[in-house]
Amino acid sequence: MRTRLKLTLVLGLVIHRVTLRSVWLRFVLPRLRDARRVTTWNKIEVRNIIFNARSCLLLLLLVWSGCPQSEAQNIAGFYKKSFPTGYSLWTTELAGWPVPASSLTNIQFSGTNGPANGDTIFTMDAGGFKADNYLNGWSDPNLPLPLGSSWYFKNPNPALPFTALGFLYAGTNHLNSGFSAAGSLLPLSGGLSSNLYFSAAVGDSVFVFSPAGNSYVLYSYSNQWLPMEPQMDIGQGLWVNHAAAADWVQPAFLMAFGSVSMVQPQLASSTGQLNFFTFNATNSAFGQVFDTNATALSANGLGQVYAGTNADGSSLLPVGMPTAFSSAANGYVNYGVLTVPFASGGQAVYAQLRAWKAADGSSYEAASAQGGAVGKSSLMLLTAHATIEGNQPGLPPPDVNVFPSFSLMLPVALVPPVIQSIIPGNGMINITWGATAGANYQMQYKTNLSQTNWINLGGVLTATNGAVTGQDPAPTDAQRFYRVITLPP
Repeated sequence: MRTRLKLTLVLGLVIHRVTLRSVWLRFVLPRLRDARRVTTWNKIEVRNIIFNARSCLLLLLLVWSGCPQSEAQNIAGFYKKSFPTGYSLWTTELAGWPVPASSLTNIQFSGTNGPANGDTIFTMDAGGFKADNYLNGWSDPNLPLPLGSSWYFKNPNPALPFTALGFLYAGTNHLNSGFSAAGSLLPLSGGLSSNLYFSAAVGDSVFVFSPAGNSYVLYSYSNQWLPMEPQMDIGQGLWVNHAAAADWVQPAFLMAFGSVSMVQPQLASSTGQLNFFTFNATNSAFGQVFDTNATALSANGLGQVYAGTNADGSSLLPVGMPTAFSSAANGYVNYGVLTVPFASGGQAVYAQLRAWKAADGSSYEAASAQGGAVGKSSLMLLTAHATIEGNQPGLPPPDVNVFPSFSLMLPVALVPPVIQSIIPGNGMINITWGATAGANYQMQYKTNLSQTNWINLGGVLTATNGAVTGQDPAPTDAQRFYRVITLPP
């Protein structure tokens, strides 16, 4: 037995040195050819596929040396791909062993510098999108990426090569009725039905993401695929709209596969979302917030997104919760996805970042009332996105990062908006009052002082110097009484 074990280890080392190429060519490849699936494996670097037998590498050697065969019931390997610039949709086809769990740890980045700030992985569940942002490290370095599910990679940087590592599992992918973001369990390429075993029913549709246009190509099934059968690449994810719940069964065509049963969630959320991630990879002058002393805010600062459906800044509503600025990259917020409850997927919204010091209050309004240093970004016009938009998949939500960097400011003593003159002319009334540069004002009027409410006259006016002049165009009332109020910052 000792001689046999020594011989086993020696043979194992020899086989490891030649990476099982001869075993692949002599035994495995003919079986794949017989199964008419060999073309789907061309892109896998098969010379690196090995058996997981701990100290042994061949099933024959395991049997001979007495190692348990159950430890060799998987095949491990890798495939190499690249995340393009922009958005792309992927699925995970290799997982851990003996537990078939897959996560971000199965993705090994092989670019010059690896992931870069601004990269994001979006996953989906019944509640909508979830974001794992990269800002000097992933928010969740162990993010689960379950077998057979799809996820987006947002890459604002140059193309990023990666290697997927793990073990192969055949089995069943349970797809609910309606929309699901799914993918092949096995690293196969070719026709979705003819090569990947997808069983389509009349009324089913598939959406394949096109990175070039951030759009989807629709394929419908009516006894045949129209306009043609979808052609899938290794690692490529897709959306499925099933008329009824169905199983995507992929058989093991080698005896050394593990078997899994995965369930993909039904995706039905149509509520708009934003990614509260302020780092801007394409413009370094955008997205950062500084304290009054010009140092970037860290965990001592808080920020919150305010949003609305029109450009009136005073009508914006807080969305989500106040969030501390990142201590990993000062001046930026890395929170994740926010739901905008009053917006649908695909709807334009106005958003603004408001920031303050945590010591001055738990909200922007509280810090302002305390006389603390506060600041707010310019308005951003963004498109909120949802997992389902209309009758097709949506796009990942945009980052809240398209604003020029700004600094907190301490409040200044405001000049009371005392009206200095009221001068009629050219069919209108010109009203001038004392002001503080940077402060916002609203003119109001009544036709009778006994009226309960003042009526806004025109929009908000921002002072650029020590006086502001507004107009009341063509008043038709017999009399009017005017006042000017200072709006909160």
